[in-house]
Amino acid sequence: MTSEVRHEEVAQLLKQCQFFEDFGEQELGVVTRFLDVRTGQKGDVLFYEGEQADALYIIGDGRVELLINDDNDQVRLIGWLGPSESFGEFALLTRGKRLVTVRATNNVVLYELSVPSFLRMRAHHPDVCLLLIMATVKRFGRMMETNHTLFKQVLLSQLSRI
Repeated sequence: MTSEVRHEEVAQLLKQCQFFEDFGEQELGVVTRFLDVRTGQKGDVLFYEGEQADALYIIGDGRVELLINDDNDQVRLIGWLGPSESFGEFALLTRGKRLVTVRATNNVVLYELSVPSFLRMRAHHPDVCLLLIMATVKRFGRMMETNHTLFKQVLLSQLSRI
């Protein structure tokens, strides 16, 4: 379900979101104009692992769980996200496949920046799009730092195959 975005309220939410930490008031105002509101109920799957990635999401209210299929095709819980947290940012750049399944654990309100909205924003506000790209790169860098040992093991296992 989609409804209208309340820009001032959403800008305050984005200020609390680590992904938008380098954005000023003006840039946050631009982003809010390109967001759509999406809602879900407890148990709703927002998207499945392997689906085409098409949007960045910021949680306004509620909580979601992140699920993956393991090597035995069993669904495994890998984490939760709540208000002022974001996910799906790589979709804006890569338009690849979703890496996880996201399911609402209660009623949720999400703010969605779709790829078409991102492209419209790029045409009119390339500076804000650059900030979004830089925020995505920064998040990737943090993931690399946090999971350094895991990435190192994966790289070494791939190198051993060469």
